[in-house]
Amino acid sequence: MLFLYIDLLITEIAKSDIEDATEYYEVRKQGLAGIFLLSLKDTFKMLAKNPFMYVPVYKQIRRALTKKFPYAVFYRIDEKEKEVTK
Repeated sequence: MLFLYIDLLITEIAKSDIEDATEYYEVRKQGLAGIFLLSLKDTFKMLAKNPFMYVPVYKQIRRALTKKFPYAVFYRIDEKEKEVTK
């Protein structure tokens, strides 16, 4: 089944990981955190449009890589709820 758009549900653990990565990039270079967050937002948009574009890497877990950073988004698709959980 293909969805045009689905809901993204970001877990508390994922939120914490994003905060850690944001702090890491800002320490490396001022302003880099903002660029990281924009790259992550683009990845989330792609997942919302087509969550099936990435194949499972372990059981039902899929991995999407950001374009400009060595950062991966691991997620699963709940077709019943039409959600992507990261």
